[in-house]
Amino acid sequence: MPSRPGTGQTGEDRREALDTTTPAGADSRTGSLEGPTEKELPRVTTITGRTPAHHTEVTRAVGLTSRMRRITLAGPTLVGLAPSPAQDIEIILGDEAGRRVKRRYTIRRARPESGQFDVDALVHPHGPGGRWAASVQPGDQVEFLGPRGRLELREAGWHLFVADEAGLPAVAALCEALGPGARTVGLIEVGDQHDEIELGVTSLRWLHRGKDEPGRPDRFAAALSAMTSLAPDGQAYLLGESRVVISLRPLIEALAIDPIRTYVKGYWNVGRGRARPIAGGRTRQI
Repeated sequence: MPSRPGTGQTGEDRREALDTTTPAGADSRTGSLEGPTEKELPRVTTITGRTPAHHTEVTRAVGLTSRMRRITLAGPTLVGLAPSPAQDIEIILGDEAGRRVKRRYTIRRARPESGQFDVDALVHPHGPGGRWAASVQPGDQVEFLGPRGRLELREAGWHLFVADEAGLPAVAALCEALGPGARTVGLIEVGDQHDEIELGVTSLRWLHRGKDEPGRPDRFAAALSAMTSLAPDGQAYLLGESRVVISLRPLIEALAIDPIRTYVKGYWNVGRGRARPIAGGRTRQI
């Protein structure tokens, strides 16, 4: 499998443009953080017109696969904070020139009672996000903005998830929120079997790309064309390369899923420059 999930760029000033709904986030160690008291208030910086900044510490970093790590962030401002399923955070990192940059990660699981968030991040050698995912260790300090995101988990007779590696944390978080009784179908593209993780999807088909470059619609299109609609009351979630997920919308409609019930989120772009997607987050140009 290619060590990089994709290439392209998404401008910082367009980061919400592909997060749209056609009209209308391995177990971790439980921390012992105490809630805020009158004498010790959590350190929160309110950003005008945006979400607050949180100052946290990495308490655990474990490998889920050879290319994905689960990183646990803990801090007093996270106590009592319960994000919606598959919301994300913007982690503030430094690039090779020492500039502050942001990388977005889906919140895989939150534990409001202990003030902890888990994020699952892809490891790759391209850019500050991939290097951070590979090197971060317990004790490291992490600042981030969030939670944020507009995905609405709706009631439906069945739920269809179409995603690549970048969407894995969101798929897992959404299926966990739906619960074991929900009828879920997944078409998930990864490099090979070594990239597969537990998602909680009841009917799951892995699409292995092998040595082919990511960011192409072919495998998704073939798999969707071979499907028959389970019922007209489905909800679809398209999570992956921006042009790919947009191109698949007609095939979703062919399954009798109303466009109003189709959520599309572009996590990364194949395009100019060299960039890599972060699991559950948007790409930046390197």
